[in-house]
Amino acid sequence: MFGGKVLPSKVLLRAIVHATEDINKVIRAIKNIVGEEIDLSISRTKGYFGNEIILLYGEISKRKRVEEILRRILKDEENRNYIIATLDERIDERYHLYIRINKQEAYKGRIVVSEGDDVISLIFSFNIYPRKKEHLMRWIHALAGENT
Repeated sequence: MFGGKVLPSKVLLRAIVHATEDINKVIRAIKNIVGEEIDLSISRTKGYFGNEIILLYGEISKRKRVEEILRRILKDEENRNYIIATLDERIDERYHLYIRINKQEAYKGRIVVSEGDDVISLIFSFNIYPRKKEHLMRWIHALAGENT
């Protein structure tokens, strides 16, 4: 082991649905990532040019499900390699892990990490004892199957 304890606590997600998109397809994309059991909140606003924008928000706080979602993302070799290579940049000072998933690919059933704008944003939170970023990084490496 690595001397620390890491417990996934929750994952928050957010997706923007533009006026040209079908909200049901974006909801399907979200469910393809996190599974069927998620309650989504909907917020409506206007864009700069007066176009309607819908914001979808959700939260999962069951430890096993949070870990399973992260495992599902890391299962793909390209995702795993990219996340591990950029891991330090993805974790903030409050030990949140930020991952963006391509919305179009998620709708097709593929989980593809992306840095673009057309994404579903996931923010993973963890309880870490003692609170050190290196413990979280080692835990994620271990989850990804890396030997660090």
